[in-house]
Amino acid sequence: MKNKLMWIYGLAGLSVVIILITVILIQNRQNIQINNFEDCESAGGDIMKSYPRKCAINNNVFTEVIEEERRYISREVEQCMVIRFVCVKNSSAFSDSTGCGCEGSFEDVEVSDKIAEKFIQLTIESQEAIPVEGYDPDLYMGVYPALAKEDFDGTEAIGGKWIIGEKRENELIFLRNENEEISTADGTLTNEGIKKFLGNIAKRLNIQIENEDDLELLIDKISEKKNNYCSEESRNTQACTFDYNPVCGWFYPEKIQCVKYPCAQTYSNSCGACINKDVLYWTQNECPK
Repeated sequence: MKNKLMWIYGLAGLSVVIILITVILIQNRQNIQINNFEDCESAGGDIMKSYPRKCAINNNVFTEVIEEERRYISREVEQCMVIRFVCVKNSSAFSDSTGCGCEGSFEDVEVSDKIAEKFIQLTIESQEAIPVEGYDPDLYMGVYPALAKEDFDGTEAIGGKWIIGEKRENELIFLRNENEEISTADGTLTNEGIKKFLGNIAKRLNIQIENEDDLELLIDKISEKKNNYCSEESRNTQACTFDYNPVCGWFYPEKIQCVKYPCAQTYSNSCGACINKDVLYWTQNECPK
C-alpha cells in the first residue's frame, strides 16, 4: 500500500514540475523581444507556407524580408535594345550601362503538364534520331548547348533523382531509389522531372514560362552556342582554307561601336573570323538578321 502511495505522490510531483516548466517556457517565450521574421522563427513561431513566408507568435505576424536580386539576361547594350524577355513573378525588367535583365525577389517557377509535354515534343522533332528510353541530362545537354548542370538539380527520373552534390561544386549526381531494380532507363527524366527542369531553367534565365511563346523563348536561349574566343594562335594564322562552315564573328565592344544589333559579321569559317583583330569571339552559323 505504501509503495502504491509513493508512486501516486511521485507521479503527482512530476506532473507539477512539468506544468511549472511549461509555464516558465511560455513566459520566457512571451518575454523574448521579437522584432522581425528571424526573431520569430528562432523563438519557435508558427511558419506559414506563403511567399514571402510569414511567422506567427504571441498574436503577432512577421513577414520575411526577401532581398532583391539583379540578374542580367544580356550584358550587350545593343542586344538589349532588340531582345524580348519577360520577367518572372515578383520581379521587373531593368536596363543600365552594363546590360539588361530582371530584378526583384525570385521564387521557384511552376510549369504545367501541357508545357512539359510540348517541350518533349519539340525536342524530339528537332532530332534526327530519338533515344529509345528517353532523355537523361547528358542527352539534353547534347541537344541544348547552353544548359547548365544546375538546371537538373532536384529533377525526378526513372529509378531515382538528379541532384547537385555538396562535396564537389556543380557535380551532377544520380541518387538511386532504395529497393528498386536497376534498368537501362535509369536517369531518364520523368514528366515531373521535366517540369522541375524547365522551372529551374526559367528561374536561372529570369523568364516566365506560362505559354508556348514563353517556351519557344526558353528553347532559343538554351539552344544558343557557347562563345568561342579567339586565341593568340588563331590570330597569327598566316592563311585560312576556303572551307565553308559559316560562323558569326562578334566584335570587341571597346573597338567597334555598332548602330544596331548584331555587332558582328558573318565569316566563311572560324579562321577567317579570328584573323580579324576586331573580332573577340565567334559563334556557329551565320549572324542573326
